[in-house]
Amino acid sequence: MATTKTNQFEVIDGTTVDKLDPIDLEGRIRVAFFSHTCESEASGSTIKLTKVPAGARVLAIAFASEDCGNAGATIEIGDSGDTDRLVSAFDIGTAAVAYSFRAMRTPTTETPDIGFGYQYTSATEITATTAVDALNTNNFWGAIFYVVD
Repeated sequence: MATTKTNQFEVIDGTTVDKLDPIDLEGRIRVAFFSHTCESEASGSTIKLTKVPAGARVLAIAFASEDCGNAGATIEIGDSGDTDRLVSAFDIGTAAVAYSFRAMRTPTTETPDIGFGYQYTSATEITATTAVDALNTNNFWGAIFYVVD
């Protein structure tokens, strides 16, 4: 059977002369925490969650909430360039969302890339966009995990 290497392992192994950036090996994970009390945001509203610095590569998003909406109320997580760049719409209505890591969008070769491992070239506000139905006045909390150095 053949043995293959990732792009990063080729650098570690000396197969290529490129140097790995800290976002690829031995980088420090940073956390941007956010909490929000919903204010009956209508569908299509934007909630500014936090900001990540230039160079941040997003690794994971954790989220928890009380019952924050009417049946079918959802949010998506992204930025001003793509409202669901990181997480497609997920249900936060009708029942509390237990603390968990949210499934991030699968990276693709399209430009710009999306989801897990997406790297921001400039400091960027991370937002949640409401969809389907309005949110009520309960709370949600979350954290974005990223590596930058």
